[in-house]
Parts: sequence; structure tokens; C-alpha cells
Amino acid sequence: LILKFRPLAWGFSTAFPITLVVCMIVTFTATDYSKDTDKIYAFYGMFNPCIFFDHYPAKVPGAIGFLVMEFCAVCFGIMLLLYHFSTHRAIRTLQTCVFVSASSFIEACVLNIFTTNLYPEETHPHRLLHEVKQVNASKLTDEDVKVILT
Repeated sequence: LILKFRPLAWGFSTAFPITLVVCMIVTFTATDYSKDTDKIYAFYGMFNPCIFFDHYPAKVPGAIGFLVMEFCAVCFGIMLLLYHFSTHRAIRTLQTCVFVSASSFIEACVLNIFTTNLYPEETHPHRLLHEVKQVNASKLTDEDVKVILT
């Protein structure tokens, strides 16, 4: 059984930096991001890289990039499981099952960040035309804080 782990590890390790750069470019060029109106900036009181994944349309390449990372991680885990299974190591196989299950669940939960809607005014069908209303980020509601923290 020949399993090649390196391409999956390479895919996983390069997906995040590429996703971050693409989302950064999209956030600063295709959205109405401003630190004066950004809720994440208001919450933390400073710049946070999460801002790159919060504004539409930057959420789209962000979700795709994180999905690629998730796919590589799950495939890597399944290949590791197959490797241990093929060598007839029961304890290692069980440990790998637990690890792959837990890590896959956590990574799938990370994808949830792209379903949050901190900026409800961006749900308007014309948001691609940048008709985003200015929000008062200095007044975070309890719901905003709950969305940021979850």
C-alpha cells in the first residue's frame, strides 16, 4: 500500500496563507471596510485578521480556502487511518480514529465562521454594487458580541 502524505500536507499548509492573502485583497478592494464602522475592530479595539473573512464578498474565497484545508486534513487523517489499519496495529488505529474524528469535527466547526452575519445590511441583493449602509460600530449590541464570541 503506497500512500503519499506530502501532497496533502503541502495543500493544507499552503491553503491558509493563500486564502488569507486573497481575502485581504478582496476585503480592501471589493468591500466598504473601514475601521470606523467595523464591528470586529470595535470589539477588540485593534485590527484583527478575522476582519478579512467577515465582509462579503471576501467570505466566498475564505470559505473555499478553508474547505480546501478541511478536505486535505480529512484526507490526511483517513490515509493515516488506512496506514495504521494496513499494518495491523489496533491501538494505533483506535488512536487515529479518535484523533481524526475530533480534529475533523473541530475543523468543520471553523467553517461556521463564514455563516455569521455581523453586517445584516449586506444581505441586500445589491451588495455587490457596494451599496452598504454605514453602521455605527461604536454601539455593539448584545447580539453582535454573541456572534463575535461564537
